[in-house]
Amino acid sequence: MDRLLHNPIADMPGPEFLALYAVVIVGTLVICRMKSRQADSSRTLSPPLVPANLDPYEIAFLRGGENEVLRLAILSLIQRGYLRVAETAKTWFRAAEQHIEPNPNHSDPRHLSELESEIFGWFSKPTKAQDIFQSDDLATHLRVHCRPYEARLRDENLLTSEAMRSSVWSVGLLGTLVIASLGGYKLLVALSKDHTNVLFLIVMGVISIISLIWMCQSPRLTSRGRAYLERIQLALQRLKDRATGVSSASADQSLLLLAAVFGIGVLAGTPYAYYPKMFQRAAASSDGSASTWMSSCGVSSCGASSTGSSCSSSSCGGGGGCGGGCGGCGS
Repeated sequence: MDRLLHNPIADMPGPEFLALYAVVIVGTLVICRMKSRQADSSRTLSPPLVPANLDPYEIAFLRGGENEVLRLAILSLIQRGYLRVAETAKTWFRAAEQHIEPNPNHSDPRHLSELESEIFGWFSKPTKAQDIFQSDDLATHLRVHCRPYEARLRDENLLTSEAMRSSVWSVGLLGTLVIASLGGYKLLVALSKDHTNVLFLIVMGVISIISLIWMCQSPRLTSRGRAYLERIQLALQRLKDRATGVSSASADQSLLLLAAVFGIGVLAGTPYAYYPKMFQRAAASSDGSASTWMSSCGVSSCGASSTGSSCSSSSCGGGGGCGGGCGGCGS
């Protein structure tokens, strides 16, 4: 017991230990960061070539997951006349609200893909934008239709695998153990000697562990996935620059592809400018978190993407979501 309370670490004065602790923390963070990056084996692979015929839904899933696919499918159904955006009448006690509803004059639904047919069938009644992502039933069916996209993208090393996530998690856990063990040991020694000036030690430990957890978050896209998405965005940049001011009749497919690649914010200045604004207003009235609805509008927080303003275009797909990282788009 005496050995535990009297050794070079236990007897080290507070300022000197804090300096040592800071060095250990920085070293641990650097090593964990390097190990986390090394877990992404796709770093050494070149991104795939951009195919001549891009699948908008697959690109939307790559960029932001299932919610991006849902937003894109709804946009497609609106463009093709299966759904329409209507507005409730304004009253003295309630402002006018936009909602999405079936178009009475829609074409034969048999012309739709399985994914589009599933989503179209869900809109049996007028639905507000903020209610779309709260349906567990729709989310379940959407997940089933998106599995082929996920499988292909994982096979191409464009999405982070579970093995990579597990590896990064192990690195973060080991780093947390190092920081918590050294700081916790010194804290117990200090308290056993009736030293109460341990606030700075506690703050250092807590902040460093939070930083480590943040650094060891696995992005939704691999390095190859981000490079591939950037390559697609670069290839379509000129088309994006020409999108503003086009007529809805002449650019349905191109606008759908642009929304898949850049996010629905790219529709600003087009005949469908109301579409991202509708989700933006829904975000303002939703009880959901701001970050969730930022992702819902094509806004992610991966440092590479999607924007500081609501419903702007994304540049790295999140997760994460975003996202959300980048990518993401939680329900």
